[in-house]
Amino acid sequence: EASAAAAVPRLLEGLEDDDKHAAASALQAFTRLLTHVGLPCLRGEPLRQLAAGVALILEGKAACHEGGEDDSDGEDEGPGNIEAEEALLVAAADLLTALAGAAGKQQYAGVFAVVHLPA
Repeated sequence: EASAAAAVPRLLEGLEDDDKHAAASALQAFTRLLTHVGLPCLRGEPLRQLAAGVALILEGKAACHEGGEDDSDGEDEGPGNIEAEEALLVAAADLLTALAGAAGKQQYAGVFAVVHLPA
């Protein structure tokens, strides 16, 4: 559990990566952590940061979504980007499912409010 908690800050950095594959990998790693270790490694501020990061991804406002409008080479419109976006959204949905299961109704209510309810 201690080594899992030590990995959390690095995984949170992955959510801020400008590459969609890297962000999706971080989400998948968080899902595995929750499945195998449980919620204790994410108590407090890390849980809040994770919920905020997932919310940004679902809103299309994460670092991996930035810069697309200024890209004149059409790179963001290709099939590779569509697949990366799909992988990112699937990873976010899988993480929210794992988080809800690990946290239970009471604790997930705060995450739900951050991710699903308008500010």
